[in-house]
Amino acid sequence: MAIILNLTEKREAKGFSQNALAKASGIPQPRVNQYESGKITPSITALYKLSIPLECEWHELITVEGDEKM
Repeated sequence: MAIILNLTEKREAKGFSQNALAKASGIPQPRVNQYESGKITPSITALYKLSIPLECEWHELITVEGDEKM
């Protein structure tokens, strides 16, 4: 099972830079960069904070692949 982060796609669709999203969500810009580059995986709390300025549900920021039961 793989978790694919859709953060970059959602951020760009809303016209946010990483810095602007960081300021709007309260998450430091280096952390946003680490999420987008796959260096670290965001917590559900972080996904929730990011989802607010992106005007989406937190679970829309991830895609789970490889688990046929889902």
